[in-house]
Amino acid sequence: MHLGGAKKTNRSSKSTNPIDSIGVVFESEQITTGAFSTGFKIPTDDEIKKPKGKSLTNRVKLIKDNRLLKTAKNASAKTKTKARAIVIHGNQRIISIGHAIRKMDFAVRRYRTPSVVILVLFALVFTVFRASASKDKLENLTAITQEQLSASFVALEEGKLVEALHHADKAKESINQLKVMSRAWGQDIRYLRYLPAHNSKLSAYEQFLDSAYIAVNTFSDLQAGFKELIGDKEIIYNNDSIDGLPVVDFVRLHEVVVQLVDQTNEKLDRSKDQLKRAENGLPAELRQKARQSISTIDKLKSSISSTYVLSNKGLPWISGGDGQPKKILILFQNNTELRAGGGFIGSFAVAHLQNGKLSNIRFETNIFKLDKEFTSRVTIAPPEEIAPFFGPKWAMRDSNFDLDFTKSASKVMEFYVMESGEEVDGVIALDTTLFIELLKIVGPIEIPEQNKIIDANNFLSDVQYEVEIAYFARPGGKEENEPKKILSQMMPRFLNKLAMSLQDKDKLARIMEVIGRSLKEKHLLVYLTNSELQQMAENLNYAGKIEHRLTDYLYVSNSNIDGKKSSLNVKESIKHVVNISNSGTISSRLELTRQHNGNGEWPDGVNINLVRILFPDSTDISQMKPLTGNFWPHLDKNFSKEPLYRVGTDSGKTKLTFWQNTEPGQTSKSIVDYTPNYRVNVDADRFTYKLYLQKQPGNIGDDYELELNYPKGFRPVNVKNFDPINCKILIKHFFNQDKEFILEFEKNKDNRLVY
Repeated sequence: MHLGGAKKTNRSSKSTNPIDSIGVVFESEQITTGAFSTGFKIPTDDEIKKPKGKSLTNRVKLIKDNRLLKTAKNASAKTKTKARAIVIHGNQRIISIGHAIRKMDFAVRRYRTPSVVILVLFALVFTVFRASASKDKLENLTAITQEQLSASFVALEEGKLVEALHHADKAKESINQLKVMSRAWGQDIRYLRYLPAHNSKLSAYEQFLDSAYIAVNTFSDLQAGFKELIGDKEIIYNNDSIDGLPVVDFVRLHEVVVQLVDQTNEKLDRSKDQLKRAENGLPAELRQKARQSISTIDKLKSSISSTYVLSNKGLPWISGGDGQPKKILILFQNNTELRAGGGFIGSFAVAHLQNGKLSNIRFETNIFKLDKEFTSRVTIAPPEEIAPFFGPKWAMRDSNFDLDFTKSASKVMEFYVMESGEEVDGVIALDTTLFIELLKIVGPIEIPEQNKIIDANNFLSDVQYEVEIAYFARPGGKEENEPKKILSQMMPRFLNKLAMSLQDKDKLARIMEVIGRSLKEKHLLVYLTNSELQQMAENLNYAGKIEHRLTDYLYVSNSNIDGKKSSLNVKESIKHVVNISNSGTISSRLELTRQHNGNGEWPDGVNINLVRILFPDSTDISQMKPLTGNFWPHLDKNFSKEPLYRVGTDSGKTKLTFWQNTEPGQTSKSIVDYTPNYRVNVDADRFTYKLYLQKQPGNIGDDYELELNYPKGFRPVNVKNFDPINCKILIKHFFNQDKEFILEFEKNKDNRLVY
């Protein structure tokens, strides 16, 4: 009989018992039109194909002996058409070839053959068994894929583009494995319909993973697009070079950025829409992941949009493309001698830009000469904390002392104008960490005048030795007094190699990542006199401005004052204990541990360190207690008569100031007990605790541990690992950029602990 009103065969149908049928049909007999366009017709006995030398009369036996499919395949090989075995059970039809299984409802012929029913049931049970055996493997692989995509999103938020793309590629491999595995049992993962409650779950997984991957892969497309456009447009060229430096056309660079941002936003919008459509059909755990992905996409879009606006207005302004020439002060901050603004200002340069291009760049390597001439005629008192070191002779090299970089940069500009008589339009500050990362990409710099090759491995040691020892040991060195001449010889060559690297597609991707990450980690900072552009830079957190939020808050800043080049040898660990009472008030303890891993040999030494900590405004400091180390101020004879620490205000925050000095090979430790002016509402069924950590510019990162003790009767909502007996959460985090913790709590149901 054929489906859809075909002529019936002379077969009894009086019995009401289910009767099964088994047959073979070729691909060529697939119905292509009508209501059953996705099905196959069921042949009558006369229509069943009988390959030469084979009989299909005893179809039950052939199925039992597992030879029907083989027979069909033999026939297929001779007729060059695909063959399928058809097993019919009740009102269900299974069309199978290999492991592909599909079920459809339709009216069927019925046979009175109990043994066939048993065989069909066995086939179905076997299929479900095979599906169950694969379920765990598929779900495990899906979970791994989900973790890889989550890691990719985290890396994107942290500015680690290459790492994000690495995780995304791994996720793509896993998604492809999932598809291959699932297709071995049917199209995509539909075979799991045999398993109750798993079809929607794993189908949703596939939809979620595909949507999330589109978002992450967008940045791979962005990177590739930037490479292509850089190659297509003459953004960097050697005509009209300045002292051997290639010219960068900022106007054309701006055009590239605008085009790529438009393309990226369009793809992110498409991915976000897909995630939103998938969200309602997702299981609870996936729904949360989808929302997190949507939130990440929103953050990325906001960052991209802000970068777009900054680029759209900023590049023409900074490069003099608006018709007004610009001068930008470039600070080279040495974070081996860490200061609040990012590092000791050892040298600087002034870049002149006009008509969208760099017209000149002047390297000033002897800031000491400039400062000495200035302090000989002008007296300016330094901040109170460092007055014992400098007396009345405060100058440009020590002026980046403020905890807020925007204020530090403004003060540096003020000193530069007073010392040089030249106005500038902004400040760009970079430290040795960024410079070394870029050296790893551009490669070694040959300096024939010094008979040296400088690379990422020897930059700190060789340049430091030349500047402080070798230069003055050579004849005429003391008289000339230009110890940092090596930097003026190296920097033009470095910038030339950097510009050329922008035309190398592989190096370009790495440079983009290093610049983006350095902005996030505050190894690269921007300050502009254009108030609109400066506000944009602050919104992007590129300006090192102190944040003002309605949250708990912590900012730990260290300044190496006369402690030689010891800062990068000191490893700092912060343990932060936060206790939330049953009334919602908070009491906290901060444990600050500084381990000096240096040996004390030049250029290392005792780390003489001024600690300044910012808390929420009106915080009550109960005590600051030194445990190990030297806590008396270096050279400050009068300070020892006063309390060990001082409490004041700074940038709308409560500021705690003290000295914590650490000998080479030793460890210093202090504790601070305090009550922040911040509380949570525990009267409602839910409450949220928020903590914002702000990172110091130039710091390479601290180990941070948060121990949060929450009130009984509540449980964390968005934290997986916690101690429900002791009501405790422990979070460990490598703190190398600003971080906000948002911890949500809800009351336990029926006042019982929920595990």
